[in-house]
Amino acid sequence: MDDDIARGELLLLAVTRMHRLQVELLGRLEITLTLRQYRILQRISAGYTSVSELSRLSHRSLPTTSESVDGLIRRELLSRKASPDDRRAVLLSLTPTGRKALALGGACLSQLAADVFAELPASKQAALEQLGAHLHGYAGKLMWRAT
Repeated sequence: MDDDIARGELLLLAVTRMHRLQVELLGRLEITLTLRQYRILQRISAGYTSVSELSRLSHRSLPTTSESVDGLIRRELLSRKASPDDRRAVLLSLTPTGRKALALGGACLSQLAADVFAELPASKQAALEQLGAHLHGYAGKLMWRAT
């Protein structure tokens, strides 16, 4: 196998494994979350309060995003109310339980990131940060192109 292909495949396998680890850790929390649910809570906390905004940011269809939001509402992690500016629009907000779930998930994933960096020599930490930023940007660019 070509060294460049092997490196590329190894990188994708590592990213996939880290994703699975995040999913597993979030699933062990007192208030269990999927990674998608965590990201929705994160984005709503950051001020993105409509399903259409969430759909656009996550590169998911409106029905898929709506289904995820409905599940969070059923679990009482989110609430929705009509917009005071447009009665047809719905605004989402975190409930107290949703804020707790977000805090637990954030602490869990922050600890994972800290643990990953702690395993690396200081000389390689900056390179990993640069690689992570590059991969995130590259994947985002491809996702925007696909929409």
